[in-house]
Amino acid sequence: MLPVRDALRALVLLAPLAALVPLSSSSAAPSGLAEAKAGTYSVDPLHSSAVFSIGHLGVSEFYGTFEEMAGSFELDPSDVTKSSIVMAIEPKSVHTRHPGRDAHVLNPDFLDAEAHPEMSFKSTRVARSETEGHLSVTGDMTLAGITKPITADVRFVGAAATMMGYRAGLVAEFDVDRFEFGMDALPEAAVGRTIHFVLSVEAALQDGDG
Repeated sequence: MLPVRDALRALVLLAPLAALVPLSSSSAAPSGLAEAKAGTYSVDPLHSSAVFSIGHLGVSEFYGTFEEMAGSFELDPSDVTKSSIVMAIEPKSVHTRHPGRDAHVLNPDFLDAEAHPEMSFKSTRVARSETEGHLSVTGDMTLAGITKPITADVRFVGAAATMMGYRAGLVAEFDVDRFEFGMDALPEAAVGRTIHFVLSVEAALQDGDG
């Protein structure tokens, strides 16, 4: 069997297939980062996923999702340092398969969504990673009304001229310390301190670019 985190990654990448897409027209074979078209890409929320995990009672990891996101990224394969990304997630779109738990996640113990209706990330630095096809993206994460710098490992999945136009895909993974974002109402023995995020993003190259 796949380890839990690897199974999660597979689920994140397969979930967008459930959405309807045009069945006509052909698609080119996907290219790597170096061959991708430069330009501005707009995130397609119907084919993107936001998943988080957090420890529970020190014996398991619990997974949930956010259903609403938006964003864009500037891609310059010839000089990735000129690339950038901006993402926003709506906290109220959290889904943990239990309405009472959803409500708890949204209250002041955690996301405090009434006071802070948006989670966001804006990059400040993009660099190539030591891992082939990966980027190291540092930026400002705003969560529960607090902004802190984080660094995400971003894997470039591929880019191609598809039946839905020219598109590119990224998978970003990063951790946040909930205590640093003011979410310290519950002790670590009950709920883990580290929240792990996986964002799988499919984005369309904007008209006029590339």
